[in-house]
Amino acid sequence: MIAWLSGTILELEEERMIVVVQDLGYELTCTRAAVNDKAPGDHVELFVYLNTTEHSTEWFGFHSSMEKAIFGKLISVQGVGPKVAMSILSTFGMKECVRLITSAQDKMLTGATGVGKKIAQRLVMELKETLLPFREQFTHSIEIVLPAGVRTGAAPMLDRALSGLRNMGYRPQELSAVAGPLHEAAEQGASAADLIRQGLSLLRKEKP
Repeated sequence: MIAWLSGTILELEEERMIVVVQDLGYELTCTRAAVNDKAPGDHVELFVYLNTTEHSTEWFGFHSSMEKAIFGKLISVQGVGPKVAMSILSTFGMKECVRLITSAQDKMLTGATGVGKKIAQRLVMELKETLLPFREQFTHSIEIVLPAGVRTGAAPMLDRALSGLRNMGYRPQELSAVAGPLHEAAEQGASAADLIRQGLSLLRKEKP
């Protein structure tokens, strides 16, 4: 199963994107975070989910593995299909989505297209505890001090790399020490995987 794509944007219209990968064009519906600051001709890396039904096959694209994981939790709830889950993530963003569900703010969730009162209540009832680990990870990520003047074009790859390193057990203080060099590498076009490798190398040097 394909879980990740890396290619060039051929077309981009709102949250619909066509990505060319080795002479093949993948049409995806993406979250707002995934298309933010993107334009045709840009290189893009996306975590993807393939939804196959009796009548159609659709690709969905995500900014990070964590966003895709939250999407997976959302569609596990009865009545929440991929399109509704994408609507929730694009309306609120993954951090606010997790905050609303874990703090039982079902009324706010109805602000997303396709989410009625019953579905909102079901999301809170079924995912309030399940999403707590994600909320804790977001809290930890805030503790990482990023370098001044981080440009939004580089931020997505830097965010993915720091999140990946955080999941490996590195503390916010350690990641703050290497965020500057990683940001510079991200501005030069390094992928998230490259940044993680560079981060691991720098972190090993930091240890006495």
